Amino acid sequence: DEAINDLIMFCKTPRTRKEICEYLGLSSVTYAIQTHVMPLVESGKIKLSIPDKPKSPTQLYYSE
Repeated sequence: DEAINDLIMFCKTPRTRKEICEYLGLSSVTYAIQTHVMPLVESGKIKLSIPDKPKSPTQLYYSE
């Protein structure tokens, strides 16, 4: 899916929740992360900068 690939490419640079939310054009950060990012984290396409603290306020999301 093109939107998923675009998000993965956007995350080549580590991004905050807010940056991802703005990139997706969504108003809810929680919704953006739960519906768009976490499925990619679970499938291994996006990684967490602090894997043992997924809810950390300083968490960054990135792809390789």
